[in-house]
Amino acid sequence: MEEGSASGTAEMVCFFRALDLQWDKEKSLIKDEYARLFLSEKMQTRLPGYADAAKRDRYRRLMMYLFDWIILRHAAIDRLVRENGPQMPVVLLGAGYDSRALRLKSFLKHGISEVDFPATAEQKKKILTAAKIDTAHITFHSADLMQKSLAEILVSLGLKGKQALIVWEGVTMYVTPAVIEQTIRTCATLLSPGSILVADYFNEKGKSSLSAETIKQKSEAFAKTFKSEPILFSSDPEGIRSIAVAQGAKSVNSLTGSDIAAAFGRSADFTDNGMFALAEIRF
Repeated sequence: MEEGSASGTAEMVCFFRALDLQWDKEKSLIKDEYARLFLSEKMQTRLPGYADAAKRDRYRRLMMYLFDWIILRHAAIDRLVRENGPQMPVVLLGAGYDSRALRLKSFLKHGISEVDFPATAEQKKKILTAAKIDTAHITFHSADLMQKSLAEILVSLGLKGKQALIVWEGVTMYVTPAVIEQTIRTCATLLSPGSILVADYFNEKGKSSLSAETIKQKSEAFAKTFKSEPILFSSDPEGIRSIAVAQGAKSVNSLTGSDIAAAFGRSADFTDNGMFALAEIRF
């Protein structure tokens, strides 16, 4: 993913998180009060136009339930951070405008590192500084993720031979299978047992009311909307498990949007299809 693309994608995801808080308020799954900080003036201006909760279902359908998935995956990853942050460091690969380091600060007993392109990382720090938000507990690691290996990054962060929770969110569909394998292999060989890699992926066998061709066309359209690269990688729960185990993982658990919705007590129709899944890869 190119640097400019990552930044554009990050803002769109922030817009979803801001919408979720605006619509659900105290019932929001992630309660992201920081998301608005990272929105451009144009996107800030758009938010009030979506204030009417009655527009939510129409918006969900328009976005082909991608909005639902973004919120669900954030909630599921937040849960992993709460469960594992007290025991091990957390690393956000391609952190973008993620706010977990702020929202879940009390659970981060061993630190949190945000890895991203230099320009994105610097812009984020400027925004937080201007808002007078304390970031002393966050390690900002600038790196060109297409040029610097994960092994180099983890060694630079002092994590070789240590347990860590690695969050790889919104990335796998835009990289090659070789990158997927290398990332898993690096975690398996460089980190200590008990470490976790959590990553979402395009689930090509997900249950859907849409035809395969429609999904393909819609996915490519979303990729362009998010100013990103075309979809390069897709799999299914068994495929992800096979890839991960072959690279040294001990176990893999895949969660669909419906699985996550049920875990958080959301109605079954909170997500209409299963185009995406979240893999918890344990070493």
